[in-house]
Amino acid sequence: HTSVRILTSWVKTMGYKPLLATSECNVAVDNIAEGLLEQGVKVVRVGRAEKVGKRLHDATLVNLTKQRREEEQAKGDDSDGDWIDEPGEEPADWNSEEWHEWKKKREAVHRKLAWHRKKDNFIKERL
Repeated sequence: HTSVRILTSWVKTMGYKPLLATSECNVAVDNIAEGLLEQGVKVVRVGRAEKVGKRLHDATLVNLTKQRREEEQAKGDDSDGDWIDEPGEEPADWNSEEWHEWKKKREAVHRKLAWHRKKDNFIKERL
């Protein structure tokens, strides 16, 4: 493919990166991505998982992010590995101690989810 040769040349000889390759159809993008992988160029395939070819499954943004997160957890770099249980159903009485405890747990879950989203965004930026 001409596009694969051009993009490979830009990356390997001219040092241009990152590059964005697009097309009108998913098959064409998959062909470019597969060709670049065969040439040893790092590829991150962005798109809906069901539209991405099976051979590029490991190169999708979602899977690369998941893989990087798992690697960090395995290395022990994930200091927030303790997960917080869902707080359950909201108590009816807003003035009760039970409701205040529920609210604290719910806020802790939201903070934890926000932290994980931030970490995923950071990982995506480094890919």
